[in-house]
Amino acid sequence: MPFATRSVPHAGLLGEPSSPKANVPVSMPADDLPSVKRAVGIAQKLANAGPLPVDRICVTSSFHYRKSLGMTAPDSTVLTFGRCGKGTTPPSGYIHLDDTYLTRLSDEGLAAIIAHAMASIEGGRKSGSTFFEEQWRVDNRVLARLHAAGYCAGEAMRKAGKEMIEVEGPRFGTYGQHPWLDHSPDCGPKNK
Repeated sequence: MPFATRSVPHAGLLGEPSSPKANVPVSMPADDLPSVKRAVGIAQKLANAGPLPVDRICVTSSFHYRKSLGMTAPDSTVLTFGRCGKGTTPPSGYIHLDDTYLTRLSDEGLAAIIAHAMASIEGGRKSGSTFFEEQWRVDNRVLARLHAAGYCAGEAMRKAGKEMIEVEGPRFGTYGQHPWLDHSPDCGPKNK
């Protein structure tokens, strides 16, 4: 089904990543929150910055994610990503972002979170969340993608960490173990 009408399901994960493709299109479900549009624009800029092993990426809100799964639980942090789809490769990618991140994070903070999800997809990750150990393994790819897209990479990571703490408060939990705030404010693509 096209992204314009339905979110990307988690079922049917594919095994091997396909050949990376440049300028992967990014879209959102037509019935998602208007706040997702800003994230789609940021994600497209990041997708254009380097190849990804998917044919397209769908960005959704946690509201849409919960609705598509029939969940009635109150909002909680939803930040998942991966490759999915049925049939032949290349698969499609998905990034589900928490509603509060969509409305309360700056463009730079949101870019860092989206670049983090894309870096995991770039590495062939089939599904995941920033709460897994994957969060430490992708930092150089995150910084490189941010830099290539024109962001001050280290500063964007630091800004994302600060803003996530402000949004999450006590819920921040495992994010606090990731050195978002410890990145050099240097704009280059590598950790110093």
